[in-house]
Amino acid sequence: MAAAQALRFLIFTVCRTNEVLGARWTEIDRPRAIWKIPGERMKMDEDHSVPLSDPALAILGKMRDGSQSELIFPSVGDEPHLRTNTRTRRLPLINAEPSSRSGAPS
Repeated sequence: MAAAQALRFLIFTVCRTNEVLGARWTEIDRPRAIWKIPGERMKMDEDHSVPLSDPALAILGKMRDGSQSELIFPSVGDEPHLRTNTRTRRLPLINAEPSSRSGAPS
């Protein structure tokens, strides 16, 4: 479940995979609907604020269950968070083959 929710969150926030997979509950400002990513986790080493849409907030609501770790999208087992490969394996589910039509007018 965490991998699918992480992928949806990535789509709604348009952030990099490592930023999403490393997201922490302490970075979320729910009243203002902002995700504050610290500079040390950003490519340009600058703090970044991401507005959170209603669908992104709904994902956070699904992930919060009271027993949550520091990470929003924890993994199963010994790894501290989901691997980038997890996201890559899920992509074919979203990028389904287009219809066999060429799209050219007939």
